[in-house]
Amino acid sequence: MDLPLTKLVTAIRSDDISLFAMTENSARIFAIPQNIVAEVLARAGFPSTIATVYLRFLDMMPMTLLRDLHGGELQRSGGKTFALILKEREFENWLGHVARQDRWPVDKKARRTVGRPDRVSAVKPLVKLLVESGKWRGGNPFKQLTSLVNAKLKDQEVSRGTIESALTQLYAETRDLRYRHKKRRRRASPMANKRP
Repeated sequence: MDLPLTKLVTAIRSDDISLFAMTENSARIFAIPQNIVAEVLARAGFPSTIATVYLRFLDMMPMTLLRDLHGGELQRSGGKTFALILKEREFENWLGHVARQDRWPVDKKARRTVGRPDRVSAVKPLVKLLVESGKWRGGNPFKQLTSLVNAKLKDQEVSRGTIESALTQLYAETRDLRYRHKKRRRRASPMANKRP
């Protein structure tokens, strides 16, 4: 059993997290009494043994696993199968605590980048608006789109390359052909073709 799962099972056994079960035909949730939690976990394959490894592949476990346990209402529910469940809030609180304590990278905040903000992300909504409104189409000169975007931005002009990047990202995200464009190829200078 891997370390996070071992820690979770230990927390459930020590009553840091409550264990519940539900049957296939009942909307009711059944609390597993603390005095049988360890046995229920063992029979359900936590930790896994050769005899219980097959349970990993089942959505619901057979009620016969709990046959001679005095678990109360769960066995009397009349269900043929059951699943073990946890309270979401209780589990998330425990996970947050353990992740901080053990320095797990759970939903780690992104590091702030140094430098100016990306202009492509600022231009993308404008380009999208101009293309979707029909003010610019793929066959029109690219210079026209550059002029339209810069007119909307007023004092903050952006380059052709920034607008090309915004179009490329929009096409990659949507696969909408209106955002597809041919990138300008630079012509080789006449001096590059001459050999000395």
